[in-house]
This record gives sequence, C-alpha cells and structure tokens, in this order.
Amino acid sequence: MGKDIRYLVVKKKDSKEVTYFEYEKLSGVNIKPKNAKPFQECIKVNRMIVINPTLISKMTEKKIQKLFIGLLKNITKLYKFELNDDDEGSGTVYFEVLNQTERFRREVLNKNRKHLTEEQAHLFDKKLDIIESQAKTRIQLKYLEAYTKQEIVEEKRTRSR
Repeated sequence: MGKDIRYLVVKKKDSKEVTYFEYEKLSGVNIKPKNAKPFQECIKVNRMIVINPTLISKMTEKKIQKLFIGLLKNITKLYKFELNDDDEGSGTVYFEVLNQTERFRREVLNKNRKHLTEEQAHLFDKKLDIIESQAKTRIQLKYLEAYTKQEIVEEKRTRSR
C-alpha cells in the first residue's frame, strides 16, 4: 500500500502549485464524488473538503432546495390522498404534513444553517412557516366542520319527539 498523503491543489492566475496541508484541521464541507469513472493517469479522489465559504453556501443552498422540492412533492401527494379519500378524514394527513415540515426544519436546516447566509436561512424558514400555517388552518377547518356536523346532529335529536 502507498503512503496516505493529502494535498490541496491551489489554482492561481499565472501558476498552478500543489501544497501540503494538515487535512484534519481544515474546516469545510466534506464531499464524496459521484459516479467515479477512473481515467488513465489521473488522481483518484475519494473525498474532498470545500473550504471556500461562498462555494459552500451555494452548494448547501442547492442541496437544501433539492430536498425542499422533494418535501413539497411529498406534501402534494398527501394532499391529493386527502382529496381522493371518500370517507370523512380525521385530518391525520395534515398532522403528517406538520411532522414532515418540522423534521425538515430540524434535520436539514439546523444541520446546515452554519453554511447558509442569514438571508437564505430566513427564506427557507419563511417557506416552511407558510406550509405549516396552511396545514394548521386546514386542521382548524376540519375540526370546525366536525363540530358543526355534531351540532346539527344534536339539534335534530332535540327537536324530535
């Protein structure tokens, strides 16, 4: 086996130089390459650390945006299921939407918040707040409908002889 050596490749305008850094002390985002197709006479990369803050911010925003779109697709599937459901649903779909948005906020946003700018984090928080408020209003409407139906049934019982 070869010696485990770690390098940082720095590209400057006029010259390209390779310098040695202590790999464990670098703070940044770890990236593993996808679909590693080996080329002849190339360096094999197993893991990479990005240390440029603007690049980290952009990469993190794209990653969160992709996960957010997946969350929206899942939520629309749940809403379609609720609309296609023939029985009077108990509103569990809306509680599931609330759970998924809270999980997204905890796992994805809080984990990656240090890599996002304040504006980006605020924007994602706003989007999640909108989804949560929609689900909460739908839950309230569901309970209001159930309450009015119960009142109508009780009113019919009291009027009968």
